[in-house]
Amino acid sequence: MTKVAPRDVEGYRCYSRHMGTIFDVYLAILSHPMQELRKVSKKYTLVKITAKKELIPTMPLNFKLGLRNLDKCVRSNFQDCYMQLMFRWENMYVGLFAYRCMGLFTMMACMGCMGYCYSMGGMISIPRSSKEIAEAFGVEIRLNSPVKRVTVQYSEAKGVRLRDYETLSVRAVISNTNSRCTYRKLVGEENLPGWVSRTIRRHPSYIPAPIFHMELSERLESMKGHMSLVETPRRQFDGIWNEFYDQGLLYRPDDDVYIIIDMTFDDPSMAPSGKQVISLIYIVPYRLKHHDWDDIAEEWAWEVICFLDRRIYPGLRE
Repeated sequence: MTKVAPRDVEGYRCYSRHMGTIFDVYLAILSHPMQELRKVSKKYTLVKITAKKELIPTMPLNFKLGLRNLDKCVRSNFQDCYMQLMFRWENMYVGLFAYRCMGLFTMMACMGCMGYCYSMGGMISIPRSSKEIAEAFGVEIRLNSPVKRVTVQYSEAKGVRLRDYETLSVRAVISNTNSRCTYRKLVGEENLPGWVSRTIRRHPSYIPAPIFHMELSERLESMKGHMSLVETPRRQFDGIWNEFYDQGLLYRPDDDVYIIIDMTFDDPSMAPSGKQVISLIYIVPYRLKHHDWDDIAEEWAWEVICFLDRRIYPGLRE
């Protein structure tokens, strides 16, 4: 940083100090079991949570981050435009430009500096390991058993009814599908209080992030890390949300921001010897005003590849 943005060295130290303190507090809070929602909403529980000795010293900083947007928080520490880009691009995760994103999201860049974890063998290794551990404790795992309904009695989930009409009685039901599907289709709106049903109906959809995976016939020497970020100028990136994304308009590949992941950088077993597997993630509207993804997906993917070939990874197209 002393070479790229010498004026921001002290700002970075201040940023790291503040974010590190907040991160330590979050870890301390998460080390205790989470309270039930019905209890958290009560005044004495809220007072008990906020009065934790770890949390009290960071209250002013948390309020500051909560009341400011991401852009202001980053600008307060960094003057260089490249540094501002590096420490505020995570707003793409929530589908908002930095002026509409909460300052608490500044924490994301700090977590990135601490490093991310990769599961050797790819993400599939996590459920495989979980399956082995669960079965060692006597858990029965049933696949290819679609759930048609969550059975409810006296406002509590008591089991699930499978598509073949078999019913399983259980002590707890855990659903990992989205809230709309879980509550409206599986639980059923007739089993929900009116305010819950209305809230679920109004719940916004997640930000869409198309991902495509590429198998490369040979390794690219220009790819020198597990994860790379390709960005556009800050003003151009900010303009995407209002001028294109919110309108359902498709912008060109060279206007976008990309996260490129090379699993084979850390895990060569993910591809045959001398070859490479990479994944590319970017942000575009799910429903397009003038196009249909089924019609343009392949053409769009090749446009993206050609842009990356010109911009940062020569030889990618071949």
